Amino acid sequence: MEARLVACVQITGSITSIYRWKGKVENAQEWLCLIKTQDDLFKKVEAAIKKMHPYETPEIIAVPIVKGSKEYLNWLDDETVNKIKL
Repeated sequence: MEARLVACVQITGSITSIYRWKGKVENAQEWLCLIKTQDDLFKKVEAAIKKMHPYETPEIIAVPIVKGSKEYLNWLDDETVNKIKL
């Protein structure tokens, strides 16, 4: 947030995740974070998550914004370091 790489982070949890890791089925309590940012900031956000996250391979995926209100997308732009006014 302070680096202005993201406009908003929503944290949902705790959730139970069951997954395979290194040949074993794992069961962990985790938190789902929805991070609102711009496409061209993905690499910087990814690097920041990897630096802070305790997992060797944290789940980092991007879901595109297919549509959004002009006001919301302008807010997203205003709150991040890149300025791409719509």
